[in-house]
This record gives sequence, C-alpha cells and structure tokens, in this order.
Amino acid sequence: MGFAGDDDDEQEPGDDDVDGVCARSQLADAFTQMGAACEQDVLAAIAAASALTDDRRCQCFTKVNLETAAELTCKSQAWKELTVAEEFAVCVASAPTLAAEVCTSSEIEEAESLMPASCHKVLKQALAKGIALDDSTRCTCFMHLNPLAAKKVKCKITEDQQFTLAEEYAQCVGAVSTDVANPGICTTTELQAPFDEMDSACTDLLVDAIENDTPLTQEQRCACYEQVDDSVGLGLACMTMPAKKQTVAQEYQLCMTEAMATTCSETELFGSSVGLAGMTADCKSTFQTAVTKADEVLETAFGCDCYGKVSASNALNLRCMGTKGSSVTVANEYQTCIASEIAEPSSS
Repeated sequence: MGFAGDDDDEQEPGDDDVDGVCARSQLADAFTQMGAACEQDVLAAIAAASALTDDRRCQCFTKVNLETAAELTCKSQAWKELTVAEEFAVCVASAPTLAAEVCTSSEIEEAESLMPASCHKVLKQALAKGIALDDSTRCTCFMHLNPLAAKKVKCKITEDQQFTLAEEYAQCVGAVSTDVANPGICTTTELQAPFDEMDSACTDLLVDAIENDTPLTQEQRCACYEQVDDSVGLGLACMTMPAKKQTVAQEYQLCMTEAMATTCSETELFGSSVGLAGMTADCKSTFQTAVTKADEVLETAFGCDCYGKVSASNALNLRCMGTKGSSVTVANEYQTCIASEIAEPSSS
C-alpha cells in the first residue's frame, strides 16, 4: 500500500475513495517537523501496511504543531479509521498534563544521588510503606539538594503527597528562621561566598547593582540566587545595599518559594526552542502581559490559534501553570485547545 496519487500504486479493491488517503506531499511539512527518524518509521509502516506502536506514533506525531496537524484530514493508510489529524489529537489527549504527577523512579534516583546514604535508606522505607517523612527528616535530606537540582523535581514523591519535592524543598528553606533586628550591610568578604557559586554574569550584575545602590528586578535576582546553595544563602543575615529592606537570607527564601512553585518560569515558557517559543510575537506579548497579572486566567488571554505554530511536545512539556491565576497547566490548556480545534476545524 502506498500514498494516494503515487504513480506506481494502485488502491486495493474495497478501499475507500483514494482521496481519503494522504499523498506524500501532504505529509511533507509534518515529516520535516518530526525529523528523519520518525519519517523513516512512518514510511516503513505505510509501506508494510502496518501500524506503529502507540508510543512511537505519539512520540512522532507530537513533534508536529497544531497548524500542520489540523490540515491533515486524510488517513495515512486506507485501512485506518482515523485521519492523521485525529490520531494527533488522540496522542495529545493521552499525554500527562497534571502539574504534580508522581515522580518516576529515575527522577527519585537522580534526587537521591545528591543526598547522603542515610537519606537513601529513609526515603526507600517511606516509599515502600507509602508514608510521608516527618518534617525534620524530610528537610535534613531535601536540603542536601541545591536549588537548581530541586527545581527540576516538580513531581510528588508519593501519590498521597500534597506538594511536589520542589515545593517541599522551598518549604524547608522557608522554615529556617531568618529574623534579625537592625541588619547591617554585607561586607565584601561576606558576599564572596555566594559570588563564588554564581556565574560571572550574575556576579557582574550584582556588583554593579551594589555599587550603584540600585536593586535588581526580582527575576534577575532570583535567577542568580538559584545558583547558590541554601547553606550559603540562608547564612547571610545582612543586606546587600542601603536601598534594601530585607537581608540576603530573606530574599533567598522568597526566591526559592517562587522558583519551586508550579507556575511556569519565563525561561520555561519562552526560552529558545522550548516551551511556547514557536508563538508569534503578538501572542507572546499577550501571554507575557497575562503572566504579570496575578488574577489573569490563561484561557481568557488569547485564543487557541496562538498555539498554532507550537509543537505539541513542547506545549505538553509545560506541566506548570502559565499564570498565577490559572487553575490548569499550560499542557492541559493546550490539550483542551487541540480537542476543540480538531473536533471543529476552523472554516477559515
């Protein structure tokens, strides 16, 4: 069985109208987005009149964006019941989109690798029994992680946990007492410890801000503080400059709370080639405006057409809230849009 319109192919008796099967040229854009390995697997399945496994099909189909998939209202093979667009929608619908899924064994093992052996034992016992660690034990173990490592673990250790490991890490950091009366200005020697853990860009940025007594934006500050181990950040009961009202330790706690939350960061949303990077400039602007409003709900910010050029896999990887006022993840919102767009294709 080949493609509709191929000169050397004849449809077998009993097949539906040849026009219902995609011509290879119709799949060209989808193949480009999928990549060579997926194209080869799909073509081999078509040539053999067989089907890819569900997992492999979805790995390939979700690399395609909505704009391309929605146009494929033809079937990849005559015997198929669903069009390519419908198969794409099925793949999107079956993808996990919750913000707090249970961690995979590999995610847990990666986090454990940064903790001492004593923590490995108590974590394994807790997982085996399905019980939560007491606060003291949890914080003793979790605070062996550095912020950048903790930030990656936005999943729950067990089904019964209310919070992700990242959020629990932030709670542990926030539980450390940082109250101090009449804090002074940090000395150069005191600031050297966090500077030693930051990259040169952050060090230069902070040094310049301190010299000019001009605080950084919260986004700039937190991006730098996330590079600092909690044992260092929480130990600085002084302020970086006279213009400040909070100590470094207090600012650090606030940054950890924001970084570990299930709201997407700017980098997760619009970093180059990830997240929603495929959106048009107008859509990005609308989204970013919504992000700055705490009571803005993502689904009211713009229509589903803004997802048109975003690859499904990128959108589905955003299992975090697009805005603080949203009750669903970006992945879930994307999923809803696909169900609507494929079920009711635009007439335009």
